[in-house]
Amino acid sequence: MLFDGEGGIKSCAGQPHILIGSSLGTLAGDALTTAHADLATQPALRVTEPDAAASTVLAEYAQQVKDFGAEPVAVAQQNLCLRRVPGTKRDPSRSRLDGCNLDPHVIAHGGDVQQLVAEAFLRQGQRFGGADISLQNGGGVRVDLAAGTVTVGHIFTVLPFKNTLVALTLTGAELRATLEDAMASVVAGNTGSYPYAGALRWQVDLRQPLGQRIGALEHRNAQGQWVALDETATYRVITNDFIAASQDGYTTLGTLGADRREETFLAYADASLQYARQTPTLTRPATADFSTQVFVDTE
Repeated sequence: MLFDGEGGIKSCAGQPHILIGSSLGTLAGDALTTAHADLATQPALRVTEPDAAASTVLAEYAQQVKDFGAEPVAVAQQNLCLRRVPGTKRDPSRSRLDGCNLDPHVIAHGGDVQQLVAEAFLRQGQRFGGADISLQNGGGVRVDLAAGTVTVGHIFTVLPFKNTLVALTLTGAELRATLEDAMASVVAGNTGSYPYAGALRWQVDLRQPLGQRIGALEHRNAQGQWVALDETATYRVITNDFIAASQDGYTTLGTLGADRREETFLAYADASLQYARQTPTLTRPATADFSTQVFVDTE
C-alpha cells in the first residue's frame, strides 16, 4: 500500500489468503493428491501447517477457556424450554428436551429460556442506565437449558453471538409499532422475529390485519404493577444491537435517530451470565410475567 504526503492512499495491491489445513477432511490417496494439485492453482487458498510454538502458547489459553466454560453458575429447577413462537403451527419441534415441544405452557406462552433472557436483559439494563423494558427476538436464543447444573458454557451456547446491548428511547406508540413489525415478519415466515420482552406483555391475534395484531399491551411499572402502556409516554428499552439495527423485520427501531439510541457495549451473553449468577436457582418465570399472555395463530 502506498500513501501520499498527506496520508491518502495512492495505490493498494496484494493477495489475501485463506489458510486451510493439510488433512482436507476425510480425503485420502489419489483424491487427496488431486485436491492438493487443485489448491496449488488457487492463489487465494494456502495450505498451512499449524505452528508448533503458537500451538503450545494457545493450548494454555484454550484450557483456561475450557475451565471457564465448565464453571457452574446456577441450577435449573426444571427444563427451561426453547420455543420461538407459541402455538403448534409455526415452531412445534424446536426443543431438544423431552416434553418441551408438547408442554401446554410453552404452547400457550412461548419459550421459557427466551423469556428468561428478556428478564436478564431487563435487569442488566436497570443496572446500567435504568431500563423500563427489555426486548429480544426469539431466534437470537438458540438452545434449551436442561434441568440441573447450568455452566458458563451453557449460557454462551444459549446466546452464542457477539451481540451487544443497546438502550433506545421509544414512545409507547413506537413500541406497539415495533411489535407489529415483528408479527408481520412472523406471518411472512420468519419465526426468529417473534418478540419476547421483560416488563411488557400483550395478547396476539395473527388473524387480524397488520397494525391490529397486538392487543392488551401492558407495562410492569417500577412498583411492580401491570398498567396499560401509555402510547404518548416515553420508555427506555434495552435490546440487542441486531434488532436495534432493524434486522429480523424490526423496521421501526431502524428509524430512530442517534439521539435516541445509546450503545452500552455490554455483551448480551454476559447479561444472562450475570443474571444466572445473581439468580442461582433458575425456574420458569411466572405466567403473569410472560410477554405473550394470549396467542391466536392464523387460520
